[in-house]
Amino acid sequence: PTTAAMLLLYKVGIIAKPACRQAGRESIQRNYLLAGILFSLAFLFKIPAGFSFAAAVIFLVFEFLQGSTLRISRLNLHQKGLIFLSLVGGFSFLPLLTIIYFWGQGTLPLYWQATFKQNVGYLSSWQGGSVGLTQRGLILLAIAGGLFLGRKHFSRIFLLTILWFFFDL
Repeated sequence: PTTAAMLLLYKVGIIAKPACRQAGRESIQRNYLLAGILFSLAFLFKIPAGFSFAAAVIFLVFEFLQGSTLRISRLNLHQKGLIFLSLVGGFSFLPLLTIIYFWGQGTLPLYWQATFKQNVGYLSSWQGGSVGLTQRGLILLAIAGGLFLGRKHFSRIFLLTILWFFFDL
């Protein structure tokens, strides 16, 4: 699901052929919603897929700020906000649906513990030698900041790929 979501982002945000530009804002928004749902599905299978989603959000911010000739940069702030909400809403949909289901079954605390709390412990237990999770987060922040500052010098496919690689790493 993560790869399919990234391919949708690639299709919508990077390959902006003149014929595709006429597709309409609704199809762009629909593709971002679908990408969010695919990220959500991946997240429910394996919590670290949330890092891929974070890379997609950062890439979307880069796209909004790029000011290029791509069709997404031609949208006004309201339309960009709707696209952002489509991606985040799609990502939030399935976890919220499962939370509502288990709450209705009276097992929400068990679900929350098994699904989210134990995974936070799992993620924070990754000790890569002498570099802990906090230090790796700071390194990731520095990499994302460097990519942001140099975003006009990199192709979009490079930005998406390198963000995805480092966030998943």
